[in-house]
Amino acid sequence: MHELVTQSRDMLKYAESGEWDKVSEGEARRRELLETLFSEPVEPRDAGKVDQIIREVLQLNNLLESITVSACEQTKSVSQTLVSGRRAIKQYAEHSG
Repeated sequence: MHELVTQSRDMLKYAESGEWDKVSEGEARRRELLETLFSEPVEPRDAGKVDQIIREVLQLNNLLESITVSACEQTKSVSQTLVSGRRAIKQYAEHSG
């Protein structure tokens, strides 16, 4: 169960450093861990621990999602700048020749 939290923390660390391939790989691994965790009913004695882990994973996931949204917005902005630059170059080439 704790591996699920560790995996989520690692994914957050990778997202913060822009290592998106590792985030994607981590998500696949995290999904496997979740499937394993919930493949059988949780024992009543473990319910508190599982609840705590789920809450922590959700909190980490919210942070990860925030970083992801920000990175997507930055990528979109850079892409728009590149498109504008290409248009300007094309117009300059058409009018200077």
